[in-house]
Amino acid sequence: MGFDEYEVFYPDVPLQPSDNIADFGIYAMMFLQCWKSPRSVLRNIFDSSDIPIIRVKIANDLLFLPGNSGMKNRVIEYEF
Repeated sequence: MGFDEYEVFYPDVPLQPSDNIADFGIYAMMFLQCWKSPRSVLRNIFDSSDIPIIRVKIANDLLFLPGNSGMKNRVIEYEF
C-alpha cells in the first residue's frame, strides 16, 4: 500500500473546555496512553471532570518512580 493511499483519521476524543488551556499536555498524554485502535472511543475512558484526578495520579507516578531517590517526606507526611 502506497503512502498516498492512507486516510486521515481523527479519533473520538473528549473535548477540552475552552476555559482550560493549561491541561492540554494531560489530554495529549491520555490520548496517547489510552488509544489502542481506530475503534477506541476515548470519551468512554475519561472526560474533562477526570483531569484533576489524572493530574494527581501522574504526579504520584513520577514522584514514586524507583529511580527517583529525592526527599519525599513533604508528600508522604502531608496533612490536610
